[in-house]
Amino acid sequence: MLAAAAAVLLVDEGRLSLDDPIVWWLPEVRFTDPALTPEVTVHDLLTHRTGLPPTDFTVFAQGMPLAMQISLLEQVEPVASPRARPHNEAGDVLRDIDYSFLPDMDNAAGSVCSTVSDMMTWAQFRLAGGATADGPRLISEAAIAETFQPQNLIDPDRFDRGTD
Repeated sequence: MLAAAAAVLLVDEGRLSLDDPIVWWLPEVRFTDPALTPEVTVHDLLTHRTGLPPTDFTVFAQGMPLAMQISLLEQVEPVASPRARPHNEAGDVLRDIDYSFLPDMDNAAGSVCSTVSDMMTWAQFRLAGGATADGPRLISEAAIAETFQPQNLIDPDRFDRGTD
């Protein structure tokens, strides 16, 4: 959610497009599949649809510097095509991909740590359409509304930009 808010703030300012390839902003990013490198967009990162498996347990839990995290991306094998649905098909039935092989970690949300009070302020900010409690608008209502829109349409109640 926090990364999505930062991204849409930059979109509002005209400094970023969610359709920008991430290599425009982080040219050192390389993936195992060279065709993937120029294809992955900011939108793909925010919606977790790069085709890569979750990597939180290999980087965030270890406190690695960003440069090292980026260099490790080149070693991560894709498990799906970019923008693929996070499900697999068995006959005519869609099933969730089984991520049970991942270790049980207590570091959800990229290891963001906060207080209840700060998270309530954050929720109020989002529910106020991007305005602070004192009134100044930091993010346009349209941009905040976009963060609540379904992005991965398998189950629209489960997936939205930056909050799945």
